[in-house]
Amino acid sequence: MKTVLGLAVVAGLATLASADPVVVFSSDFESGAPAQMGGGGGVEGSQGLSAVGFGSNLWRNDGFSSTTLSLDNLPAHTSLSLKLLFAAIDSWDGIGGSPGPDAFEIRVDGTAVWNYVFASASGSSNYPGAATAAGGYGWNSYNEWVYSLTNEAALTDIAHTADSVRIEFVAVGPGWQGGFDESFGIDNVEVTVDAIPAPGAVALAGIAGLVGLRRRR
Repeated sequence: MKTVLGLAVVAGLATLASADPVVVFSSDFESGAPAQMGGGGGVEGSQGLSAVGFGSNLWRNDGFSSTTLSLDNLPAHTSLSLKLLFAAIDSWDGIGGSPGPDAFEIRVDGTAVWNYVFASASGSSNYPGAATAAGGYGWNSYNEWVYSLTNEAALTDIAHTADSVRIEFVAVGPGWQGGFDESFGIDNVEVTVDAIPAPGAVALAGIAGLVGLRRRR
């Protein structure tokens, strides 16, 4: 009986472990600025970037202050994951460029978890992922480079257990100028957590597993 019960609990826990992550924030900015977003920048039209994955709107930041995403009352969890589209807009200067280098950084509760240098005017980028050149639009005549940050290892399963989180998106580097010269855009931002089931859910899963084993017997 102990063996059967143990197998039932294991089966129940396996079912819980295979559950999809819980989405705690998702926005494409089509309805304006979400209440959880603040800091530098704001929602505006995406211009031609709508042809390369962005929607009609994006969040654009052309300053030195970070764009912030603040989430409260998160379910119990052990990690969180982040997905988004990123656009390096205007004349980003990369490694070897002048002035530069310009980097895009993502921070979770004040700790940098993702940082890469990007280039559209001079120098080179150190980001290993693929980029899409979107062409110059109303911002200036430089190409806008678009990146899909949906499968970034550093943005997946970030250790986190607090019931609130502050995520920052910011341009950094000694050559960052902002204003009409350099800016960035983000879109389709999604945050998920691996929610921990309540003890009652674990017990029910074990019972369900036991029932399943008895039916098979």
